[in-house]
Amino acid sequence: PAPSHDTVEALIADYRAGGDHAALAARTRANYELCLGRIAAVFGAVAPGAVTTADVQHWCGECARRHGPATARRMLGVLSVLYRHLARAGSGVANPVPGVRKPPVQARTRYVTDPELGLFAAGCDRRLRAYVALKLATGLRRSQIWALTWARWDGRELHVVGAKGGYATRYHGAGVAAAVAEVRAAFHDGRQCRPGDRLICTATGQPFSSADTMLRKQWRRAMAAFRDAGCEPFFEHDLRAKVATDVDDVRRAQMLLGHTTPAVTEAHYRRRGRRVRSVARGRQADLWD
Repeated sequence: PAPSHDTVEALIADYRAGGDHAALAARTRANYELCLGRIAAVFGAVAPGAVTTADVQHWCGECARRHGPATARRMLGVLSVLYRHLARAGSGVANPVPGVRKPPVQARTRYVTDPELGLFAAGCDRRLRAYVALKLATGLRRSQIWALTWARWDGRELHVVGAKGGYATRYHGAGVAAAVAEVRAAFHDGRQCRPGDRLICTATGQPFSSADTMLRKQWRRAMAAFRDAGCEPFFEHDLRAKVATDVDDVRRAQMLLGHTTPAVTEAHYRRRGRRVRSVARGRQADLWD
């Protein structure tokens, strides 16, 4: 029988039963579940066609006030996913989300300098340094590094499946070769590496249960020492932005990070800003001397 979409709650249940939701990464699916629960609490008993753009705009404003603009924008994205799922089912109900004004999110501008990175590395153990070296050589996301196995390394190139952008990428060059060698020495000291073994593993050679648990204790210890030295803390994701910023060619940065367009890389990951020559000193400035 055709699924019932009489209410938003029924639509959510049908979406959860579909393959799109199950195909999400574990962390993304957990974030979706949080958003779906909040959507159901507000619109659950309402028919999807009765939800107007004005209703969503008011709800978005409340979400931004209570949980912050980033969370509100995430909520809008999940709600739009539900209505796209409804459209694929053959419903003619209009999606109310495109007409909503999204709350502005302040762009993150933290750039990790080379001296800061050297000071942070001084507080890292051998395994965390190898992990950071691989991240800086490729710009990969944490979940991508967690999923890497030795079958992905052929001795010259590191084959990585696509993430959000869907592009599979082969990383090559002296930088990635040196990083992989450092990972082998730090995580598989003297052990034979089988094709199915993870590059990043526990001290006993077992895979971490998820990307979220990978080297978290080591990262917190190193960051605490970095903070005690009087430095401004940074997030692991800021290292990915450092890779994009340090590469001169934005097209190459886009390919490293796996983005669909250079505009995403330029807008959200290039953090040193534009370089401009100052105005030449004139007679007016001389009057102040």
